[in-house]
Amino acid sequence: MSDPILSVQNLRVSFGSGETKVEAVKGISFDLMPGETLAIVGESGSGKSVSAMSTMALIRQAGGKIDGGKIIHDGRIDMVTATEPEARAVRGNEIAMIFQEPMTSLNPVFSVGEQIIEPLITHLGFSKAEAKTRALAAMDEVRIPEPERRFNQYPHELSGGMRQRVMIAMALVCEPKILIADEPTTALDVTIQAQILWLIKKLKADHSTAVLFITHDLGVVAQIADRVAVMQTGSLVEIGPVEQIYQSPFHPYTRRLLNAVPVLGTAVAKPSVKATDIPMLDLENVSVRYPIRSGLLRQVKHEVLAVDQVSFSVPKRTTLGLVGESGCGKSTIARAVIGLAEPSSGTVRVDGTDTSTLSHEQRFAFRAKTGIVFQDPFAALSPRRTAFDQIAEPMIIHKWGDQPKIRERVRWLLNRVGLSDQHLDRYPHEFSGGQRQRLCIARALALEPDLVIADEPVSALDVSVQAQVLELFSELQRELGLTYLFISHDLAIVEQVSEAVAVMFMGRLVEYGPAKTVLSDPAHDYTRNLLASIPVPDPAKPMATPQLYDEGRKSPIAPRGAITEPIDFREVSTGHFVAAA
Repeated sequence: MSDPILSVQNLRVSFGSGETKVEAVKGISFDLMPGETLAIVGESGSGKSVSAMSTMALIRQAGGKIDGGKIIHDGRIDMVTATEPEARAVRGNEIAMIFQEPMTSLNPVFSVGEQIIEPLITHLGFSKAEAKTRALAAMDEVRIPEPERRFNQYPHELSGGMRQRVMIAMALVCEPKILIADEPTTALDVTIQAQILWLIKKLKADHSTAVLFITHDLGVVAQIADRVAVMQTGSLVEIGPVEQIYQSPFHPYTRRLLNAVPVLGTAVAKPSVKATDIPMLDLENVSVRYPIRSGLLRQVKHEVLAVDQVSFSVPKRTTLGLVGESGCGKSTIARAVIGLAEPSSGTVRVDGTDTSTLSHEQRFAFRAKTGIVFQDPFAALSPRRTAFDQIAEPMIIHKWGDQPKIRERVRWLLNRVGLSDQHLDRYPHEFSGGQRQRLCIARALALEPDLVIADEPVSALDVSVQAQVLELFSELQRELGLTYLFISHDLAIVEQVSEAVAVMFMGRLVEYGPAKTVLSDPAHDYTRNLLASIPVPDPAKPMATPQLYDEGRKSPIAPRGAITEPIDFREVSTGHFVAAA
């Protein structure tokens, strides 16, 4: 049996000192073997990322301190006692890391090509020309189309999935012995996620790279891991082969995590709600276009058809799940509904009112009917304002009531979303991810809206916290009669919360109908491809080779003023419609 490529022995890591000292990692031990994928799972705050950063001797830069233990790399160097020059020689060369958020991990002022060649020049002494040749080969290997053109682009010019591929190319360009992937697919759509997972699996096989895979997505773990280590509040509570962990978990915490995983096809269909004559939300042939300026005079010759001739309705007190890949127009529709994007054509009606007919003053007052919950609660909350101020702000702006009335409303909202009065004066950084999302939900409900738009509200949350937040959404809908437009790339969650589903592709609606029907018997090839890309939380079911869907449609970029026709739909079963070929 070969020796481990990485051996972590009784690692202890803390932050702060004295009374404020927090033990983030409490004496964990594990080995990573050559060519093995070890997944570390657990909730936020369990110590997963801290452990990973410690293996690269990066924890000091993050304000942490290693209190004890050893991290033996390749049997020859202890990363705990290594000097910074020694650690730097290993970091990025023999151990590489794919970080969770590529947009914040990539430098915005350098082209992606410059960032990929940097480790080659720094660690391997390549010339710029040699480094570019190797970088282009790495970009091709991670399936980045047109690598020569992409080489000179900047991070903001690439999609989320493409930026993640750049991060992977940068991590693998020096052919490291260990790849640490920290939540590399959390914010990606299922089709892009499937491609990234397949790519990591293939590169591991091709280069015998050992992978330390950190995630809270247990469906992903089942598809990619050889062994699983489960962490809870800084401690390692269970470790073993992936089959054993999934089939007969020993620790109660592991069982709780597995039970919280939403599985497509297991949700109970939501009881039907009697449709009203006037739907809460009605879109009729809505298009949203963004101009593309080019040339010396910055003329507009082309437009991006972000949303193209989309029509659907959401009955009152029901939930419509809106799904599709990044860039398909889901969030643009949300922005059009709340007035942050102006439709180029078509009609948006909220509770029977055509929003385009409203004056500025009427639109301002009308916005109280609609609340929105964003994907990233930390970015959505001001770091300088307390929880009370964040929730009270929309009520103060809309002159909802006097100070005592507003304070009482804020206290009621906080308690209703599972927080208490003691949280009133805390700042966002003092809350966990799940608590911050609860704050965002409370703020969205501040003005007693009838319609709530939830834009990827649980994608960044752990499975157990995710389950709590989804249950909160359901409770609030039952009690307050809310209508939801629920935007998500997780189809299992959409099935759980929605009565109906609408599927979008490249700005157009391609299929819609009852959630159970669409997700169990899809009629459009694109919907089938989405469903086939979902990772199954069962190690016995191997990952299928991901397939890219290409309808043969043109790019969503069209000449300025180009006229497009609404899509014809055919009814394949009661209430189930698919775009006609």
